[in-house]
Amino acid sequence: MPPGIGSVFATQSVHWDGKDPEQKILFHGHYVGDDFFKTYGMKILKGEVFSPLKSSSFSDSIVISDSAARIMGYENPIGKRVNFADKEWTILGVVNDIHIFSFQYELEPVLFVYRPERSRYIEIKLDSGIEAIPATLSFIEKKWKEYSPDSPFEYFFLEDILNKSYDNVHRNSQIFRCFALLAILISCLGLFGLVAHSAEQKTKEIGIRKVLGALVRSLVTLMIKESLVLVIAANLIAWPVSCFIMKTWLANFAYRINLAWPVFLLSSLTGLAIALLTVSFQSIKAATANPVDSLRYE
Repeated sequence: MPPGIGSVFATQSVHWDGKDPEQKILFHGHYVGDDFFKTYGMKILKGEVFSPLKSSSFSDSIVISDSAARIMGYENPIGKRVNFADKEWTILGVVNDIHIFSFQYELEPVLFVYRPERSRYIEIKLDSGIEAIPATLSFIEKKWKEYSPDSPFEYFFLEDILNKSYDNVHRNSQIFRCFALLAILISCLGLFGLVAHSAEQKTKEIGIRKVLGALVRSLVTLMIKESLVLVIAANLIAWPVSCFIMKTWLANFAYRINLAWPVFLLSSLTGLAIALLTVSFQSIKAATANPVDSLRYE
């Protein structure tokens, strides 16, 4: 199970009146305590949620998320009976959907069960700024030792847990960036060598053209055009390949961007600009050379 908020369990054995016996839907259960919904700023859409004043009456009650209510097909699910974990539960309220996991996963239907004793964490929302965090943690640790002196005080930030789920994404991004820069460098060296070789072969041709009145601009354009044709051909081949690879990679994310042609056009224009800068130096150098040097022995 991916890292997420609090004490989560998963189950497919959720049954309600009118459910298709062949329907297999994964529900995420969540053990919560007092003020869970207030801490996370969740909205009550229907009914009510757990409160410490009525804690003794919640042993058979659950709160469900809005997506769970839609899946069950209940327009007003309050008071409806649901079976799971070998027990019958009464729906107490409906709250808005939240992402209990990272955005790599779709919103899942959630069942909130009032079981403070089964929650593995004490979840605390800090309203103070980042500069006050050390003092706040010191205060919490002091209170912890007052109530549980024999247990070690350990803590983590939910933000760090959720960010950790993106470690592979960031790592892959850095690898792709390094390989892309390396590929650009190798391509530029190849283009530079290709233009240098072409200029060497056409030294006499360029000299004759200059003697006959050809302008430096036209000579540079002639040499650059050959290289740019190869770059454009490479882009036409790269477009479908990169599109397939990107779509395959993005399929791993529930929420993703849509690939559009401006992305490929911008990358192609960037590649053309880099290629133009690479070949221009050698082309200008060859076009501005003295034709006497190349035709001296002809």
